[in-house]
Amino acid sequence: GSITIADVTALVNIILGKGDGNTAAADVNGDGLVTIADVTALVNIVLGKDDGASPVYNHSAADVNGDGNVTIADVTALVNIVLGK
Repeated sequence: GSITIADVTALVNIILGKGDGNTAAADVNGDGLVTIADVTALVNIVLGKDDGASPVYNHSAADVNGDGNVTIADVTALVNIVLGK
């Protein structure tokens, strides 16, 4: 795989922080770290398992590539970040 501009954007968002300033982009489960656990949380969002009235995960942080949608593309971007790509 190659690094795309979306991955670079996602990484910059993580470095700068996103949203309320306290939760970094891609910290989907809100534990303060960007790890494989966030990938699992993001997959749950993409599959519609966390879309109720009181979501467990941070849906704003789930938009890893910043395109306004939470899709499989965000999963790819997040995996690349976790793997250090």
